[in-house]
Amino acid sequence: MCADDAKAVVEMDENNNCRFSVNAVDVQKADLRVDAVSNAAVSGGYPGSTFTVSDTTKNYGTVAIGASATKYLLATTGTAVTGNALTGTRAVPALAAAGASTGDATVTIPAAVAPNTQAIPFYYLVACADGSSAIPENTETNNCRNSGVPNIQIGAPDLQLTLETEPPAAKSPGATFQIKETTTNAGTLPSVASTTRYRLSKDQVKQSSDPLLTGTRLAPALAAGIPSTGKVTVTIPATTVPDTYYVIACADDANAVKETDETNNCDVSTQTILVTGASKPDLVVTAVSDPPANTDAGLSFDVTTRRRTPARSARGPRTRATGCRSTRPSPHPIPSSRARGRSRRWTVPAIPSPPPREPSP
Repeated sequence: MCADDAKAVVEMDENNNCRFSVNAVDVQKADLRVDAVSNAAVSGGYPGSTFTVSDTTKNYGTVAIGASATKYLLATTGTAVTGNALTGTRAVPALAAAGASTGDATVTIPAAVAPNTQAIPFYYLVACADGSSAIPENTETNNCRNSGVPNIQIGAPDLQLTLETEPPAAKSPGATFQIKETTTNAGTLPSVASTTRYRLSKDQVKQSSDPLLTGTRLAPALAAGIPSTGKVTVTIPATTVPDTYYVIACADDANAVKETDETNNCDVSTQTILVTGASKPDLVVTAVSDPPANTDAGLSFDVTTRRRTPARSARGPRTRATGCRSTRPSPHPIPSSRARGRSRRWTVPAIPSPPPREPSP
């Protein structure tokens, strides 16, 4: 106890204001510790995946304490009590002196956790009582316990694709061409089988509106570091708008495989393909027989014609004739069943008699 403890009074001697009691006062506090921590083995964990942990938290102090929260970490060795914090805690109820609480919690691996590169590529689980240090304790350095079991494997496949061929210079809707590509698992864990899809893009950026080419490749299950090369024949959809496109190929295009990186699955061609207009018939009359030199009104005569359908180039439509030969102003229809390049005889309907001429005045 100290008189004038704030030293508000000016005194002759400021050093004799206090006196101590003979006996000491023992102020008791709680002392939280984790007695046990465990988890089921985690194989192929990845950022965002969850697993269940169990622990027993005990109050080794001589006084009761209020509710607290136990947090969990990933450690790279079996003795460490620090590491990457997992998302998720366990609520521990108020505990009497020597009281204990056992329970489970679901934790999530955060994005910051990378595959363990130590000699043993597994993490250890660590549990820490009163993880936020909200409760005053006799000792704050004994709250954590390491499971001692390296059974948490963090990692995932990482599918990456490389195009081995460039598209043809030009094709029309409905046409086919072949694509060769290599899909590699650059991750730390094996991948299951996946589907590679191909699309056309005007700007080398994959978008949901890009036309999908008909045809896919099933890449097999791949161990870490193993590639798979294959060819597939794709078809340009009939609805594709004529334009200049790049070809984009994407491994696991539907994102069915959980990967460490979902943004590196695609490769884009360096050359473009010109999608031309759709092929259509183009009938051209190449010859027509001459009419008789003289004929009477009301009579018929025969006409022989020949026509052809020009082939279209994959690079674009061919130039076609815009006119046709005719000896009369009345065209005669040509049936669609006529074979290309064949001649046929047609009978022109009887030419009507001209109307009577008005008498001259």
